[in-house]
Amino acid sequence: VLETLTQKLAGEKADVIISDMSPNLSGNPSIDQPRAMYLAELALAFVQDHLKPKGGFVMKAFQGQEFDQFLNELRATFHSVTIRKPKASRDASREVYLVAKSTVLPARSFLSSILWSIYASAMAFTSREAFSGTGCV
Repeated sequence: VLETLTQKLAGEKADVIISDMSPNLSGNPSIDQPRAMYLAELALAFVQDHLKPKGGFVMKAFQGQEFDQFLNELRATFHSVTIRKPKASRDASREVYLVAKSTVLPARSFLSSILWSIYASAMAFTSREAFSGTGCV
């Protein structure tokens, strides 16, 4: 997926990036939340490489462990970040959408760089089927 998106952009930067990624949810927050935050970090790393200055980013996220830390990183990357909960979402659901506007685009955090490297390496050397049971695809 990463390679396809990068090829479609053909070296151009995007005005807006939307990420609706979500791991396969198991119902166990101690498993689901780290997977969701991993995908959020990957999305932000992609944005830091492929979004135009002053661009926008909308993404699905799940409130829980590591959410506040990620939100702080997002706020360091954009001038404006708002949290929206869709009306269609159940009240008990921790699903929210983060709407970020006008990039500041600082250098990637150390954590984002590591996650991006791991993901890129895994996708280069591992078939999609190897990840099917992890909820990461």
